[in-house]
Amino acid sequence: MCTEKIAAWMAAELADGEEAEAIITEIAEDKRKFTRASLVVVLLLSFGFPLAALGAPPDGADPDSPIGQWFKSLRQPDTGLICCSIADCRPIEYRIAVDHYEVAIDGRWVSVPPEKVVHRENPTGHAILCRGPASSVIFCFVPAHET
Repeated sequence: MCTEKIAAWMAAELADGEEAEAIITEIAEDKRKFTRASLVVVLLLSFGFPLAALGAPPDGADPDSPIGQWFKSLRQPDTGLICCSIADCRPIEYRIAVDHYEVAIDGRWVSVPPEKVVHRENPTGHAILCRGPASSVIFCFVPAHET
């Protein structure tokens, strides 16, 4: 389609300047429409669908329950900002390295930055990791228990 318009533009360029301008405008409009549609598709695929799947609370989670309130009360130690919500936090396998925690994310061990470790009670009985739904950015890590 675009090739046909370019060919028509080339023929018109030789014959009539106004017709060539109209064809150039039409090509530019088609390009903008295609770019917008492509952008929407890319955004939906890269953000919309994964966020919908990963941003949902765990099955059976009640944000208004006492445990849901506990999740809402979690704060990032380094900034004081919330650790996000129950939708961003999940039980996680972890281990203690020499001087820091590591968590298993997507089959590999990732060091938890010390400033992201929340030292407080953990009523879940499991280590909890709060991270961005589409990334490995760690907001908070609560060990299973403090000894």
